[in-house]
Amino acid sequence: MMAILSIGTNIVLLLFFSPSALSFPSLAFMARFPFPLSELSGWEFLKIILPYLTSFTGIFFYLYISKLIAKNWGSQPILNLISNNTLQILCLHLFCFNVINLVFYLLKTNFGLFTGFNETLFFSSAWYIYGPHVGFQFFYLLVGVIGPLTLVVLREKFISTLSKQKTG
Repeated sequence: MMAILSIGTNIVLLLFFSPSALSFPSLAFMARFPFPLSELSGWEFLKIILPYLTSFTGIFFYLYISKLIAKNWGSQPILNLISNNTLQILCLHLFCFNVINLVFYLLKTNFGLFTGFNETLFFSSAWYIYGPHVGFQFFYLLVGVIGPLTLVVLREKFISTLSKQKTG
């Protein structure tokens, strides 16, 4: 049912917008459309509804994917770790992105590496992601999940060690 609703929502969106307008940057940040949203005169309701439609589409898509994963892979320790810590991943992924950006910045300023790294954007935006090619986006994805999970595991080990010292 969710997949049908998600597909239906996308069909409705494609009726009003070109496929290039429905790219991830356009929908995620409501920016970088191939046309200004102000050109939708007479379609003001779409400007209001578009963020909600795309949000619901994304939610339905990921719920459907998670059901497929649960059905096909069952209970795996790594999947359980990720699913039990989604809030921590949400809260800490941007922090981990900025730690990576800080490393890129330090490598650029101290060793002349990563010359395409934009210092101005790094200092002015919390959402800057250095990406000369798609491989970097995948790297950020991994860091955005593995970084918070590493911090969670380290926190649990630290708490476990403290509780053993108190009782022992």
